[in-house]
Amino acid sequence: MNKNKIIRLQPSPYVSTSIQLKMAQPKTNSSGYAVTDSQGRILQSEVSVNDAVQVPGTSKTISPVLTSSGLKTGLEKIVENPYKDLDGYSPSWGEKIFKGKDKVSLQHILEYKHGREYNYYSNRYMDTIVKSTELHEKPFFLTDKCKLRLDGNVVFLNLNNPLDEVRYYMILIHPFVANSYKDLDDGKNRKAGYYIVDEEEVMDLKLEKVKRQTKSAAALEELNEKEDSIIVNMAYALGIEERNPIKTLCYKYIHSYYNRSEENYAIFMKFFDMYKDSGRRDRFFANGLVQELLNYNVLRSRDSKLYWVMPETDDKPMRTFEWSSKDKFISEFILAPEYQEEFEIMKSILESRK
Repeated sequence: MNKNKIIRLQPSPYVSTSIQLKMAQPKTNSSGYAVTDSQGRILQSEVSVNDAVQVPGTSKTISPVLTSSGLKTGLEKIVENPYKDLDGYSPSWGEKIFKGKDKVSLQHILEYKHGREYNYYSNRYMDTIVKSTELHEKPFFLTDKCKLRLDGNVVFLNLNNPLDEVRYYMILIHPFVANSYKDLDDGKNRKAGYYIVDEEEVMDLKLEKVKRQTKSAAALEELNEKEDSIIVNMAYALGIEERNPIKTLCYKYIHSYYNRSEENYAIFMKFFDMYKDSGRRDRFFANGLVQELLNYNVLRSRDSKLYWVMPETDDKPMRTFEWSSKDKFISEFILAPEYQEEFEIMKSILESRK
């Protein structure tokens, strides 16, 4: 069960509503003169001033979906019983429902927690039909109380509020609301108009971002204190396309690179850890060398494959090499003992072009 939480509902970036902006302008005749009415007032007409504008999200009122077995309220599931071992129960009906039982329905837990009567949140609305001559309160899920209006803006639900808590479980199973941005982005519910953002999770993500920024900044400063070739090699490993870049340019490039995305941060830290590990440091320098070879057109890239045409020498014929990936090139050529003579030829060509 969720406690002390604020839930944010965010409009989906994948769903939008088209609107057409219009403006009034004077009506004109075939000669281009303004048309007036009998009192001399210029007549106006509406015209489109631009193409349709896409507004993120769509508006919808969320309420339980009707099925043959009743309303889908989200409270039908069986969960752990938090009231199993109480000494006393209030409301009193709780003892019969909860005492000694390991599992109970979420519906009854919320009814008890909110101080409601038994079956107040029932999804079986047909059971509550009474004679028209009798006064009877409508079932909760047939009233407007349970409905949630999503109007294209961010909506907040406070789970300390009983009404919002019930609405929260209702929207969890509603097809218009994805349970997370991951569900939305993975395509599991791409047609949803909204997705749920847990505010505590947002705070955790922000904290993780601060930690990443601190860690990456410390790593960059450590590289910056080393000889210039270290930070230049890191910039090459990350893909800088400059020939013979100076240290300050490499610093700016690396800083911008790892701040661009979580994926970029992970790649930067992978290469930093590679540099710190004496057993893998040769791979760190090899990754930088690959980009340097590409920048000087010694090595060619096409469709993720790498190519090199080795020129003819006194003791070796011309030969074309091909590798399916950068890792293959590093493992099967740069670091392979059997190709050290060919690798020396490649490096000499690189030096001649600098």
